[in-house]
Amino acid sequence: MTKATFAPFVTAAHGSFWDALSQRKLTEWKLDDSPRCVWAQAAQYKASQKQTSQLQLDHSAFFQPADQIRAGVLNIPGTLILYNTAESFGSADRKALLTAKADAIWSVVKSGKWVQNPALLNSFVLTVYADLKKMVYFYWNCIPALIYPNDVELAETFKPGEDKQLTDLVHSTFLENGNTPFLLVDGKAVAMSEISTVKNPTLVYLDYSNGDELSWNLRNLLAAIAFTRKDLSSINVVASRGANGILSGKISWTRPESEDLPTAVGWERDENGQLRCKRVTLPKVDQAARADQMIDLNLKLISWRLVPDIKLHHYTNARCLVLGSGTLGCNMARALLGWGVKNFTFVDNSTVSLSNPVRQSLFTFKDAQEGKGKAEAAAENLKAIRPTVNAKGISMLIPMPGHSISPSEVAKTQEAVRQLEELIKDHDVVFLLLDSREARWLPSLIAAVHNKLCFTVAIGFNSFLAMRHGGEPTGNIEDSLQDDPRSLPIPGSELSCFFCNDVTAPTNSMRDRTLDQQCTVTRPGACFWATSMATELFASVVQHPLGIDAPADTAQPDDNATVLGATPHMIRGFLNSFKQMTPAVRRNANCTACGADVRKKFVEEGWDFLLKVFNEPAYLEQLTGLDQLHIAAEDVNDQIMAYEDDESV
Repeated sequence: MTKATFAPFVTAAHGSFWDALSQRKLTEWKLDDSPRCVWAQAAQYKASQKQTSQLQLDHSAFFQPADQIRAGVLNIPGTLILYNTAESFGSADRKALLTAKADAIWSVVKSGKWVQNPALLNSFVLTVYADLKKMVYFYWNCIPALIYPNDVELAETFKPGEDKQLTDLVHSTFLENGNTPFLLVDGKAVAMSEISTVKNPTLVYLDYSNGDELSWNLRNLLAAIAFTRKDLSSINVVASRGANGILSGKISWTRPESEDLPTAVGWERDENGQLRCKRVTLPKVDQAARADQMIDLNLKLISWRLVPDIKLHHYTNARCLVLGSGTLGCNMARALLGWGVKNFTFVDNSTVSLSNPVRQSLFTFKDAQEGKGKAEAAAENLKAIRPTVNAKGISMLIPMPGHSISPSEVAKTQEAVRQLEELIKDHDVVFLLLDSREARWLPSLIAAVHNKLCFTVAIGFNSFLAMRHGGEPTGNIEDSLQDDPRSLPIPGSELSCFFCNDVTAPTNSMRDRTLDQQCTVTRPGACFWATSMATELFASVVQHPLGIDAPADTAQPDDNATVLGATPHMIRGFLNSFKQMTPAVRRNANCTACGADVRKKFVEEGWDFLLKVFNEPAYLEQLTGLDQLHIAAEDVNDQIMAYEDDESV
């Protein structure tokens, strides 16, 4: 007689398994390293001339197998332990893990439960450390086998079966009983539950090995039979190897006296036969898709420990309209990209000049050489940073108050207005990052009419402003102004827009400008400070349950307003003193952009109203009553002057 040898399973984890594991780690488990139930399939694998028995895992490993039976496939339940650090993976007590799993199998053997469900004899514990930034996975699998009984030998060498009737019986029985091991008694198939009573049984099982070695899953099955049938010291065995037919032989053993937990083995060896973990790196097939995963990982890490309740989809789903693709527009888009924003539309009518790339972070010297349009270049270069981003550029001039429209330009300007309104309606957030004050008027008005979340960013030499516009008014603004101005906080529907503090209507500020006035002359750091503040203001507001209607505190901002902190109305920064403040201002009923009279005129008269605004600078002041305010102010000034004259006398 010769010693029986058993070929261990080789763990084969498909790329889809690692992808599925990564997604669950990122979206569900996060830092929870609790053991998870997974499923593997025992199968034969042939590569070149070498055939091995494999324990295969793929994306379906995280779902309990369905009831349908696949020929020759044995579903094996196991435990996955996914460690959070390489150190914890390396220092895991693997002896204890093997002992615990072996003890569970031995308990099934001693209790006799295995006769009703032989699948309980097979199990594994897969330990993993996943470096998700590099897509590298370290894993070490343990498939326990009990060293029981002793001196297992081949009483009769296994030989190919030539009985076709027996072969057909074996295959059909496995299909009927779900590939569960069974017994043959007098040429008939008998369930394993009869093992205690039948005489001279023949064991039939699925074998995944090759050559003279027997399959690893036979080891625990023999242990269960030897423990249950203490009167047996040998058993006839039929090993079914699928398409390779059946093998018949006989196994004998020496039964130990002790019923204590026997020794167990099971930790897998690497390709060199060493007891150590294996490593797999997922192939870089689609670099863009892999980059997306890595970017998402950086964001999801925020939710694991720091901000568990953050709703990241509020960023990824946001459709952002960036009006102005210069210094502010480029840096704003770059900052938004960091929050996972993927949908951008840039609007600008300028081309990249040679002076732009050093201040406008989405442009290169080559863009300037080629005279590319700013909007198109910004969209193109944003895709170069994140290829899967949905970005487009539109070259368009935004009509402005005080910039008169000649008869030949009426149709073109009217189309520009129509296109701008459609863009604002089709986006969730509008960023006003334009060069002049009057260029912000029309989008401010349209955003107010359609109740769109709107942000303004502006910079001077030493200062900046980042603010959000208020939402649609829910009541009479005049009534709200009767409230105590110190009341806290101001509802989002009552917050002012960029033009609410103006006492004059926006006019053509670009006429008669000197060279230094034609360009944005500012300290280089001002733009980054301004756009970063605006980005974080956006990030906080969209996390608030009320969104555009999130209130703003007029005193110290409430840093518990959202999971990211406060939702101030505006941030004003001063570089000369390196200070910033967060005032909150109520909406002005006479505002030339969001006031009720202006919005009503726009809705009712549309283009006719706008044409009048473009051609007649004083019209907005007449409509909103600002002209009367000027007259009243002049009267007060005259009275003061007259009083001072009387005093001098």
